[in-house]
Amino acid sequence: MLKSVIAFIALGLAVAGVMAGPPEEKPPLRQYIITLKLVPELLDPAKWTDRENALVGDHFRQLQQLQSEGRLILAGRTLNEDEKMFGIIILECRDEAEAKAIMEKDAAVKGGIMKAELFPFQVALRAK
Repeated sequence: MLKSVIAFIALGLAVAGVMAGPPEEKPPLRQYIITLKLVPELLDPAKWTDRENALVGDHFRQLQQLQSEGRLILAGRTLNEDEKMFGIIILECRDEAEAKAIMEKDAAVKGGIMKAELFPFQVALRAK
């Protein structure tokens, strides 16, 4: 009798698993690169105010948050301080709309001190 009950429960679980279908797979994350450039007037450090410094601080904290969420692959900037200076952010997102929303919410972009462009990107090799 106990064997029959166990077999019946096992059969019920198997049928429920088949009816539920395979576990839902999440779509693979895609990579996006955001390039950032300071607005030209801020290339002169003498023109920076507390506002610009605060916006860059918020920008950095947002990057740290993305890092803690596992969405940030890399962020950094070139070390030259002329019109060719730029920064990059490489993210993993579900889709371009999500990457664009992150870019547009960036404090430095929203605050108008950096201009940003978004590009679909594919990481070919990654350090372990």
